[in-house]
Amino acid sequence: MSALIPWRLRAAFYRLAQARRVNGCSRTGMVSFTFDDFPRSALEVGGAILAAKRLRGTYYASAGLAGTAGPMGPLFTMDDLDRADHAGHEIGGHTFSHVGAAGLPKQALLADIGRNQQALGGFVPRNFSYPMGLTDFTVAGLLGRHFDSCRGIAAGLNGEGTDLNLLKAVALYSGHPEQGFFDHIAEARRQGAWLIFYTHDVADSPSRFGCSIDLFERVVAAAHGSGAMVAPIRDCLAALAAPAPLVSEPSPQTA
Repeated sequence: MSALIPWRLRAAFYRLAQARRVNGCSRTGMVSFTFDDFPRSALEVGGAILAAKRLRGTYYASAGLAGTAGPMGPLFTMDDLDRADHAGHEIGGHTFSHVGAAGLPKQALLADIGRNQQALGGFVPRNFSYPMGLTDFTVAGLLGRHFDSCRGIAAGLNGEGTDLNLLKAVALYSGHPEQGFFDHIAEARRQGAWLIFYTHDVADSPSRFGCSIDLFERVVAAAHGSGAMVAPIRDCLAALAAPAPLVSEPSPQTA
């Protein structure tokens, strides 16, 4: 049915009735490091780099990928979830089958997310990232009822008027111009805005969706030394006193 409604009308309805706005600015600015899917190197290497500076990250887990391997190397195991949690990192949500959310029927999407929630055992993610960044206004409005935030891949800083259903983020990939990462950190500090980095593997020879160890170390050091708050998504939301999900609906776990 939504496909029959003109895009401009859907966009206007979303902005008026479903977007969840918050002022993403703070006195010092904020930086979050997030990892999608997530490869084991993101925790074993990336997590160790963060921990060396007493920092933590957000790991968006797609349970259907657990124990598998691909171009990004071995993916997380269920034991890695416990290790990440014990180290103080945040476990975030993805879809179970790593399917893109845009265009899926509501019940199919919620069922897949619910399957992911159940497969993660005792972890019930409160923050979500759209697999492959695929979303639309219908999905954003729907998942805004279930999660504290949903992160996409639209590049930019989160400042005044930030939509919690469509958090902006910057790809931390070794194939991208390095100076841009440091410029984003400086700009977030200057504006007091919230910068979210996302990547996948962290390795000497990363995939095209990952980050080299050397680059990750330097970007983390720059964020830490900038004076900005560096913390997982959940902690940044708490610092902003972000509003709860839009309405009370059954969670995907029971949908």
